[in-house]
Amino acid sequence: MSKKKKPLIVLAVIGGIIISLLVAARITGALIYFKTPSSANLPALKVGDEFFSSNLVSSERFDFITFYYTDSMQGKHVRVYRLCGMPGDKIAIKAGNLYVNDKSADTSLNLRLMYLIPDAGIMTVTEHFNLSGDDEPIRIDSGKAIVFLSKEQTKELTAMKIPCERYLHGKTQPPPPEIEAIYHQPWTLDDFGPIQVPKDHYFVLGDNRYNAADSRLIGLIKKSDLHGVVLGVK
Repeated sequence: MSKKKKPLIVLAVIGGIIISLLVAARITGALIYFKTPSSANLPALKVGDEFFSSNLVSSERFDFITFYYTDSMQGKHVRVYRLCGMPGDKIAIKAGNLYVNDKSADTSLNLRLMYLIPDAGIMTVTEHFNLSGDDEPIRIDSGKAIVFLSKEQTKELTAMKIPCERYLHGKTQPPPPEIEAIYHQPWTLDDFGPIQVPKDHYFVLGDNRYNAADSRLIGLIKKSDLHGVVLGVK
């Protein structure tokens, strides 16, 4: 065997080993690559963001997790949301704020929520945050507009001296029928529970709280459907 061929053979062997490991990792769930399909977890996960999920990591409260879900439109597929309720936790949403075991749980998260801004600030806000399509401010009759903003974005508006105030879903929309169907209670997206998460189940929420088909609308997630923990995203 010539000396020139030896490096090529070594590289081929190494490449084969790497490919085999990647295939094994995907089959076993040890490491799986995903691309974010929706805006349900803005601003932490943007559409098209790439991430890995692993079933070798133990899930902890407020991790992003991936899990299997089946519906009539997509069949069985994988979804990703933030794990907010562990087995035994008491979960409630009051005036749009999440409480876990009677303690406020949203303060450490950079959520995307609804806010009111004055008409005079619509153009400035739209241009500053480059809003378009479904993200554009929605004018309402009171001379103000509803806009979806993250906590960090509201800080920017405060610095720009544009007033914004929290706005709740129940003021403009009726209770979602999905909640009544699953929980048999007249709860809303912003006033939900309390419930206690049963054994071998999880309660998940999207960071984009008004554009997420999470546990409020699809029910609790079974432990057996847990797929993995998202790596490197907080």
